[in-house]
Amino acid sequence: MNRRLAPLLLVLTAFTSGHLQAQDGGQIYTTYCGACHGAEGQGQPVAGIPPLAASRWVAGEPDRMIQIVLHGVMGPIEVNGKVYNSMMPAQGLVLSDDQIAAALTYIRSNWGNRETDPVTPAMVADERKRTAQRTAPWEVIELLKQFPLPKEEVLFTKIEGTFRESEGADPVKLSGDDLSQNLISLKAVGQPLKKDNILEYAGEITIARPDNYTIFLGSTFSTRFEIDGKKYLDSEKAGSTRSPKQFDIAFDEGTYPFTLVLKRQRSDDIVFSWKSEESPVMKSLIYGDSAKAWETIELVPAQELYFYRGSIDQGGSARAIAIGSPSQLHFVFDPVSAGPTLLWSGRFIDAGRHWTNRGSGLESPMGRAISVLGSGISWQEDMPEIWPAYDTEEADLDIRKRFIDYLGYQLESDRLGVAFRYRIGGQAIKDHYRPVDGNTLQRTISHSGEEPVYLRLLEIGEATEPGSESPYPINQSTVLEMVSKPLRVEWIPSEKSSPKDSPRQAGVVRLDPGAELSVLYRRK
Repeated sequence: MNRRLAPLLLVLTAFTSGHLQAQDGGQIYTTYCGACHGAEGQGQPVAGIPPLAASRWVAGEPDRMIQIVLHGVMGPIEVNGKVYNSMMPAQGLVLSDDQIAAALTYIRSNWGNRETDPVTPAMVADERKRTAQRTAPWEVIELLKQFPLPKEEVLFTKIEGTFRESEGADPVKLSGDDLSQNLISLKAVGQPLKKDNILEYAGEITIARPDNYTIFLGSTFSTRFEIDGKKYLDSEKAGSTRSPKQFDIAFDEGTYPFTLVLKRQRSDDIVFSWKSEESPVMKSLIYGDSAKAWETIELVPAQELYFYRGSIDQGGSARAIAIGSPSQLHFVFDPVSAGPTLLWSGRFIDAGRHWTNRGSGLESPMGRAISVLGSGISWQEDMPEIWPAYDTEEADLDIRKRFIDYLGYQLESDRLGVAFRYRIGGQAIKDHYRPVDGNTLQRTISHSGEEPVYLRLLEIGEATEPGSESPYPINQSTVLEMVSKPLRVEWIPSEKSSPKDSPRQAGVVRLDPGAELSVLYRRK
């Protein structure tokens, strides 16, 4: 099928047999939808196929989605802030009511979609009967008139704003017209801001269900930001929108008061955005010309490995490389520490922060169950008593002047595997990685030097039982399995990178000259 004609919301192919009983929505999606819309509903932006993950098109009453599957849809459509212009063919003549119901039930309760009530075959049958005379696909505008989208989730609510000329001046309440969208505008005063002018916004953070949220705040104002009486930012100096502060907060269901105070310094720029673990699409609290919040640019590896160079949260140095695989299993390799640092599955990464307005700061993977494989230098020439932590001062030095001499990487011919090359104390190492499937990453290390070296193969929390033989637990979701002949893994304490870090243990192996080591990082 021509990719331009790929389904907008579902690519569901007809079964050659009749009705299947006890439909498995996940299996139906994997078999008939995942090839176009991805294993995690991330879509294929390059091919014009929009995502199903964290989408308002999926939320609310199921009739909209049912109608799209039954009759198809055409024309430009906006999904998660981006416009797609492909066409979905009608599937109503070839799919049964229970097949459609099972697939939609699965989609509506996964990947950040929170509709847990099932779509029933009776619902599909009713919609099929109601529009039985329809012969053409829906046009987007026509569809939304009859089946409007649910209101977008709002995190910050009941916002009120005041303006003061300076410290000690009487406050003036800002017009409610400028705050009615539960958004903040630096133009709400109605006149250009001057030095020492103060804007204060107060309202509530409303949490409908427990989730882990990330808030990004950066501005050219002196800024104070509080939630429920706790100060998250209190700076008398002007900051920057290029390096917004990141706050990771776990909210329980409820309402939390917040305050944002902005004192103008040199200009009127601000970034105030947020996302959650279940809904990783970035949303902005700012509107107007002053807003510089980045848009979501999700990278979706389709046919080969993707390489993303940016500052990855927990990924090691600023030179760390995130490698995305079409298998939906992704990892981070840090050339400074010469080893893997993160492993996760599902969605790859949002490049919006670093690709928009030359943004900086740390970006987290978009996938689920992120496993930390290691946080320090991966190699030593001699076995230490405590495995050394990542040296932040060393990170500022030229890699070529360090104990680890990084030489670059080479892709396999099918571009689904990659080999990193470096020297450890002058001895050549080839470190090869290949995602075998959506759950397994194979790593093969060749040591062609003349002296033994020591490799920190994995790292675990101090409370975790390390075990005496393969497979070794890394955390609740990932284990390491030896493929080579059994090598002795010695467990030693791992030095903390900061006082806030939890104690960890390093699993270390000795590699003799000419040795080759093969292991599997396997997701449970």
